[in-house]
Amino acid sequence: MLIDDVVTEWLGSKTGSNLKLDRVLSASLKENVISPEDVGFWMEASEKQGPAGRTSPLTWKEVIKLDPWRAQQLERMASRVYGFRSVLICQMSSLVLADMLTVRILPKHWNEMFEIGLVPVVEHGESPIVNGRVVCVSKDPTSRRVRDYVNGITAFQTELAYADGPVVVGMLEMISQHVPAIGATVYVTRPALQKVSVIEIPNKRAA
Repeated sequence: MLIDDVVTEWLGSKTGSNLKLDRVLSASLKENVISPEDVGFWMEASEKQGPAGRTSPLTWKEVIKLDPWRAQQLERMASRVYGFRSVLICQMSSLVLADMLTVRILPKHWNEMFEIGLVPVVEHGESPIVNGRVVCVSKDPTSRRVRDYVNGITAFQTELAYADGPVVVGMLEMISQHVPAIGATVYVTRPALQKVSVIEIPNKRAA
């Protein structure tokens, strides 16, 4: 029996549901990032919202819509599961890099990058260079839109990596404020919480 089948069978006995989990949720469960009780609540909510007889796995992005405060935990796990590095950013060197890149990245492209939450950065211990590999971070490097955009960059070599959402937003704000050539063409706003339809589930934990 495959490990995913074992997890599904075990979850069914715990939650009363046969709904499977995607790779990110399965890894999160195995590492105790989430609990069987959490999964039970999400499965119940998903089955109430979705069509009867669903056979596709419950996904981590569905869970974020049901339980938005879990976003950062699951984004971190997703980046690990799909092989994206998490990087420690040097803010000052990243500002220098952004300034250097203004001669290679058109204003409309800065706008596009800021819109999808993608920012070129310098890791701690590294120097800002534009003739080598440039690390670009996103809170969700698994996003097809982000990956396709990075793959389409021809002005420099790139590596797509992960950074927490607040870190990405902070870097975008810092660059827009301190690099005049960029700040004059882009406007950064903190993303508002999306209005999501959340199924109210009885608080079984309090029982």
